[in-house]
Amino acid sequence: MKTKLTLLLLCFCSSVFSETYVCTFNPKNVGGIDEIQFTKLKRTGNHFVSDDLGLLSKYEVLHETKEVLIISNVSKTKGYESVRTFYFDKDKKVYGSTYLSEPVQIGNPPPMYNNGTYTVVK
Repeated sequence: MKTKLTLLLLCFCSSVFSETYVCTFNPKNVGGIDEIQFTKLKRTGNHFVSDDLGLLSKYEVLHETKEVLIISNVSKTKGYESVRTFYFDKDKKVYGSTYLSEPVQIGNPPPMYNNGTYTVVK
């Protein structure tokens, strides 16, 4: 009986945390080309997974409330060490994301930043 109850709870918990954040960004808003780009982040337990451009990235939840979600990924690949962070405003359904890597020269290039809207798909 305990085993069945445990399995039932695990199924319920995984379905509660099974959601995908679909982010929409237009580089035109920051001086780039006019082309809508999408990023999908799927929640699996206490982290998110993104499969952008065929590269699997795992984002840890740094902070979450009813109003805000902040997740981050640290890439430790030699030569490509970097940090990417997403900030989600749950009330306004907007997000901001930044990507920091080794500076080639102070202030050049500036950190990559994008923002836009998102929807949650269950």
